[in-house]
Amino acid sequence: MESINYFSHPEHTLRRKVLFNRDHTTCEMCLKHLFSEVIHSCERGACLFWLHKRCAEFPQKVRYPFHSNHTLTLYKMSQNKKCSLCDDSFKCYGYQCSECDYILDLPCAALTPHNNCSVPGLRVNHQHPLILCYKPQDYKYNCFFCGDPFEILQPVYFSLEYKRLMHESCSTMPNVIKHPFHLEHSLTFLPPTEWHDYNRYCSLCHKVMQSSYHCSLCGFNGFYLDLECAKLVPTSKDYDHSNHGYIKIQLGSHPHPLIQCDGIKNFKHVLWLRTTI
Repeated sequence: MESINYFSHPEHTLRRKVLFNRDHTTCEMCLKHLFSEVIHSCERGACLFWLHKRCAEFPQKVRYPFHSNHTLTLYKMSQNKKCSLCDDSFKCYGYQCSECDYILDLPCAALTPHNNCSVPGLRVNHQHPLILCYKPQDYKYNCFFCGDPFEILQPVYFSLEYKRLMHESCSTMPNVIKHPFHLEHSLTFLPPTEWHDYNRYCSLCHKVMQSSYHCSLCGFNGFYLDLECAKLVPTSKDYDHSNHGYIKIQLGSHPHPLIQCDGIKNFKHVLWLRTTI
């Protein structure tokens, strides 16, 4: 069986082998459970030092393509750290820049740009190009803008403007919109970085938002739409041209009039909006 010398366990050699259903065994590097898979383990059984094969393949030092000015070094973090790319907190091994505060967890360190990585046609709010990344199947990633996970076959894009991961669909959201549920003023796109230490709630669904559209004229606590609710459009057949407004529907089980909205595929919220927001 193949043996390796590993920098974080220099006293003994690690041997590559196949693990069969060993319960309660975790990887020393990522702290996740080991299952029936190829691993690297210390030849001295008393050490109980185990590594996933993928974790053992992380180099000690690396020039990460999205932080190419400095070298990143693999460390065992002594306290909780926040990844500079995905904002997730972790307390295990990760990469840290010795010249600045840039930190990467292992899943983000595993991301690599495709050979034809720059996608000029895709721009964050029509300003900056995105970089298409290869996404390992072993890890899960969330979009920084909407907070939703990337599906298994869904491409991952890196935003050069925000230095974050995002869906292609989130990259095409316009900077300014006019929405029928707030006709008085235009709404401006507000990324999560604008309120990093605060929770903000959508004025329609009242859920905590990642990104939103915000009315700057209504004040800091004014009108907000999360990215899902911003997709809602009242059904056109319900528009009352004589009164220049949408026809309201009254249901006996609800005290306020409702406006019917066009159905949106995979929409996560309800499709009826009460008129008293």
